[in-house]
This record gives sequence, C-alpha cells and structure tokens, in this order.
Amino acid sequence: MKIGFFGGKVMGFSCLKYMVEKEIYPEFVLVNSDDSGISGPFYESTKKLASDYKLNVINKIEDVLSYDLDIILSIGYAQIIKKEILEHPKIGIINAHPAPLPKYRGRYSTMFAIMNNEKIHGITFHFMNDGIDSGDILLQKQFQIEENETGKSLYMKSSEIILNEFKKLLPMINKNELPKRISQKEEDSSYYKKEIPNNGYIDLDWEYDKINRHIRALYFPPFDLAKVKIGKKIFNISPVEN
Repeated sequence: MKIGFFGGKVMGFSCLKYMVEKEIYPEFVLVNSDDSGISGPFYESTKKLASDYKLNVINKIEDVLSYDLDIILSIGYAQIIKKEILEHPKIGIINAHPAPLPKYRGRYSTMFAIMNNEKIHGITFHFMNDGIDSGDILLQKQFQIEENETGKSLYMKSSEIILNEFKKLLPMINKNELPKRISQKEEDSSYYKKEIPNNGYIDLDWEYDKINRHIRALYFPPFDLAKVKIGKKIFNISPVEN
C-alpha cells in the first residue's frame, strides 16, 4: 500500500513513530504549520521525528497531488483539507478524532466533554469527506472519564488510546483489509467550534459543579487557565491537585 501521512501533536508523533518501527514507511510526511522541527513543552516535533528517520517531508499540501497514493492517514493534523486532496488517494483519507463520533465533531472535544459533564468519552478512526468529522466510521473505542479528569489528562488518555487502536488498524490498512464502514447518524451528532466558552472566565453565579468542570476542562498547560475577575483584578485558576 502506498500511504501518505498528515499529522502532528502527541497522537501524530506516536503513530508515525510506531509506523517506522514496524518498517511501514509513508511516501511523505506533512506536518502542522506550527511544527518548527523543535520539540516544545507539550509535545515532541513530528517534523524532527520524520527528519531523524530520513522520511520525505513535504511543505505544501498541494504537493500531495504529485504522488500516486492508495491512502492517506491524518492523525493530529490541524489544517483544512480541500476536496481535490480528499479525492486524490484511491481509497481515501483516514482521520483519527479524539471523540466518540458523531458526538463532538469539531475542535476541543475533550474540553467540551468535561464541561458537559460526560461520563464516557471515546476516540474514532473515520474516513474523511467534505463535511467536518462526518465520514464513515472504521473503528471506535469508548472509555470512562474519571471524576477529576482535566482537559489535558483526557486529551493525553485519548491520544494513548488512539495509538493503541492504531496498532490494530495499521496492519489492516497495509493489507487493504479494512473494517466495514459504518455511516454516522446525523440525528446523534453534535459540533463544537474552536472557541472557549465565556472566553475562559468563570461566572461566580454558576453552581459549584459547573465552576469545577470549567476549571478542570481548561486545565491544559502550557495554554491559558480558567480565569475569574474580582473587582479590577483577573486571577488564573487551576484545579487542586490530589
């Protein structure tokens, strides 16, 4: 199988590393635009990983069109993919999404799941189409949200489970023996934009449980914490550590 790879962040780095350890080498690697090749405080650089393994790193998504491809893997890739790219590989593009689709399409799914007081979350591998996270599901895994879960801990848990499920899916992809595709039920879908509720601020009129969920959901260092304004002063709030 001729496989291309789009990706980055924790999940993209770990899945690409697993691919090359299994000696399955993508035709190219395209990383997120903010990946400078230097590992940061939150995640390691997928670009550096690809360079260390002497993989073919491309710089523009349009370069994909010059490759003869069976499939593209999109894992932790943050840019919008145009229709001509979606339709280019013979089989399609498989995306990893840190949410139990069709619920929590869009961005910040782990944050919103905590804010909404969900007890169960999940990850999904699905084919991409010209909608937002709305393509056919290939593989899905659900798991419990712990009582004191934070946005970061749930994201890291989701990334770890994505890697574990990727280990099962990759040999199927490489042999073109994919699981049966399952259409998403639109009536069960939900979508969230890339925005922070209430601009991150706590409303002191909220009930305690809502304030607690808001603080935990926004705990994702090195990014901004939940905030509260008292008088003219603004305070950053983080969860109490056990």
